[in-house]
Amino acid sequence: MNEVRGAGIERPALVAVTRADEVTGDPVGPYTAAFPGLPVVAVSFLDDAGMDRLRAAVWALTGLIRVRLRHDGAVDDEPLAVAPGSTVAEVAALVHHVLATEAVGARIWGPSARFDGQRVGREHAVLDGDVVEVLR
Repeated sequence: MNEVRGAGIERPALVAVTRADEVTGDPVGPYTAAFPGLPVVAVSFLDDAGMDRLRAAVWALTGLIRVRLRHDGAVDDEPLAVAPGSTVAEVAALVHHVLATEAVGARIWGPSARFDGQRVGREHAVLDGDVVEVLR
């Protein structure tokens, strides 16, 4: 860790405490003290909840947000990963460059909408968890 800092490398990181189910007492405490400033996640590969915590912590390190696309009345299962502050036009560009030029706005379901299905313009910023239906 000190070698990385000494080299001037700064990347998001976390500490995953594996086999946490085999430890009596607090499995996270010693690592929190040893690595201040880094998130510490207790993980047991036998426990789905621990793996879910690890997935969420790793996702948080990316700094990205997830939006799902809606078309033909159905919502895609897989989200798109976009930078925070991305607009409807930028989401459309991820789908196809022609869609980005033809998009006049979108309908939004989720945190950035005041109500479900709100119609917004091209410059509307999407938030994590939004469902976006790009309009032409």
